Amino acid sequence: MPTRASVINSALRLLGEPESPGLDESKKYVKRLVNAYEDCVASWFEDHDWSFASTVTGLSQVLPAEGGWDYTFNVAASCARILKVRNNMDFEAPSIDYEFRAGKILTNSETTYLKYIDRTYYEQTGGWSQKFADALSAMLADQVYPATNENNSTRDRIETVLQKRVVDAKALDARSDPVYYQPPGRYVSARTQGVRGGRYD
Repeated sequence: MPTRASVINSALRLLGEPESPGLDESKKYVKRLVNAYEDCVASWFEDHDWSFASTVTGLSQVLPAEGGWDYTFNVAASCARILKVRNNMDFEAPSIDYEFRAGKILTNSETTYLKYIDRTYYEQTGGWSQKFADALSAMLADQVYPATNENNSTRDRIETVLQKRVVDAKALDARSDPVYYQPPGRYVSARTQGVRGGRYD
């Protein structure tokens, strides 16, 4: 199961540095990796529409409706990025017309569902696949290794590993794409129904 420490130690191995089980920040590369970690995690989640980190919910209506639209809905605080807005659970279809305004979603559909990247997965490393974590390790190594204008075998190796791991992580995620089912009941706009599900291309 991936952890923050295992991701950073994997990056250290790619850099040719000794592992640091306690993440001793007095060591140069450990400190660099720790400092880069949160930004790299956010960037990796933004790079792809990750199925494992996506959540689908039926939105709760808010009154009164915002101007120009028939209905206004609250959005969960954990929503890092909107993927699709639908009036049913068919997320293979395009989004319906909507506007994201001041933390709320505005539509003309009384029943509105949202599929989004769930920010809670940023810190829930236990929910990551090993391939996702391995790609993140390579990104971290790529981020902190000094840039040079000369041929460099370490940088070449990191970049080669990074490209392969990114492809592997995205391929695994595509194979585990969840299927969403319509919840029972007619009035779903006030219910919450949860189903969990670039640069490096």
